[in-house]
Amino acid sequence: MKLRILDFLVDIEEVSGIALSAKLKCSCGATKFNFLHTGKQTKGILAPFIIRQKRQLLLKAVCPICKNEIIIYDSTQDGASAYKKSSVCEFKPLAINTLSNPFAVAIKYNYFPEKFKIGGEYSNQFENCFIYILDNNDKEGKALLEE
Repeated sequence: MKLRILDFLVDIEEVSGIALSAKLKCSCGATKFNFLHTGKQTKGILAPFIIRQKRQLLLKAVCPICKNEIIIYDSTQDGASAYKKSSVCEFKPLAINTLSNPFAVAIKYNYFPEKFKIGGEYSNQFENCFIYILDNNDKEGKALLEE
């Protein structure tokens, strides 16, 4: 299966045929987003800002300009060991007092080499997904998600 959000990734960098790094960009050109999630929000001190709740997590980026909604992580579909669950979870807004919303993110995927590209396309069968908040200088800050 093709990496679902590939059409919304820019500045893609491959690392040694086992990792992928990119930034999120809306089809309207916006690079900063508001976020909704179904997980549990932490303070982001010793853990990422969002963690799973009841073994499930969905993270959605919402463009503040065109209102396009992009599911950037879904624990029921994404990764090599997706957890299937039938119940529907309610989305909650991400609120981080130390950051002004909207904000930009960098997304990184780690793969086993045989699952990196399937049929010439980046695969949705990644081992880990890391999403980092970018500061005003495009430097990675705190972890939004580490799955």
